[in-house]
Amino acid sequence: MNRLGTGYKAHRHIGKALKAQSHAIRGLVNCYNAAAKALEPPQPMLKWEDVVEYTFLSEFDLLKDMREDIREKPWANSAIREASDAYYQIIRAQEEVHWLNIEIHRFVTKIKAEEKYLQQAVDELKREELGLSALDDATDHHEGDTNISDDEEEEGEEVAETQKQQDIESIMTAFSD
Repeated sequence: MNRLGTGYKAHRHIGKALKAQSHAIRGLVNCYNAAAKALEPPQPMLKWEDVVEYTFLSEFDLLKDMREDIREKPWANSAIREASDAYYQIIRAQEEVHWLNIEIHRFVTKIKAEEKYLQQAVDELKREELGLSALDDATDHHEGDTNISDDEEEEGEEVAETQKQQDIESIMTAFSD
């Protein structure tokens, strides 16, 4: 269970599977022990605690008594296993570098687009500010030239309101015809 590259979820899954199958594995250990005892000469017995602690097939001595000693297979050699683990780590690192290069281009594009957007917003605000300051200058000069009393201002508002009403009535008449 302590193989390199085995993630947390895989560890949990393997642990649950071992727990679920532990009764069956215990039964197999008992069958093996009975068969090993009956052999002439008797073979070594397995303990449940030892079986649970075994990590690799090469730790099972009973495998050497088979017709073909699988401990001699290349995948049973710890140096070869470590080399294959290192190889797959390199492959995963290369894949990660590939995806990071793609993300870097996306990120740079986003930064450039945001810079352009912000510059346009600054330019727009500058234009609006220039327009408002010019308008303020014009109104400052106009206010200084006139002396309108409050009565005259109210009278001007009434005239503007009357004109607005007349415009609305003429539009309504044009549409009703």
